[in-house]
Amino acid sequence: MAVARAKYISMDMSTAEDWQKYRANEGDRRRAQALRLTAMLKDLRHADDTAPIDTFSHSLQSATLAYRDGRDDETVFMTLFHDIGTLVSDDAHADVSAAILKPYLSEKNYWIVKHHGIFQGYYYFQYFDENRNMRDEYSHSPHYDECIAWCDKYDQRAFSSQYISKPLDFFQPLIDKILLGGFDRI
Repeated sequence: MAVARAKYISMDMSTAEDWQKYRANEGDRRRAQALRLTAMLKDLRHADDTAPIDTFSHSLQSATLAYRDGRDDETVFMTLFHDIGTLVSDDAHADVSAAILKPYLSEKNYWIVKHHGIFQGYYYFQYFDENRNMRDEYSHSPHYDECIAWCDKYDQRAFSSQYISKPLDFFQPLIDKILLGGFDRI
């Protein structure tokens, strides 16, 4: 059943009743957002045709590695969605991914997603005549070592066409738990 729309034409003309409608519809909005984010993840099947595997498979492989390594739910979730920004931008994919995931992540995991593009450069920047140690600009961060470890264990190693990853359905309860949980970090 559709919720009646508010009647204001500018926010300064809104009423408490308008915002009560908004709040009452929050669960439906969260469910719709979870479906959209999962659909975006599936769209990563078409995001890169030059890597050994598509970006969706890379995401599943990364998350499976983190899961099998015993990482906490939030880290597995973050690992699953870390490249979602490639749907919008290759060069700024880490920033886009971080912006999308920020409401659901701790400060540490948000920082890792936001900076993983530069940290991943350690493995290939030299092939573009760039400084592969560009990540060292962030050595002062309390998350520097964790980002190096995360990139090494779960991102740069997740390109095998032979690896048996968990399917998306396996991760769905975790996705729902995090996306349909609270927005307490906004």
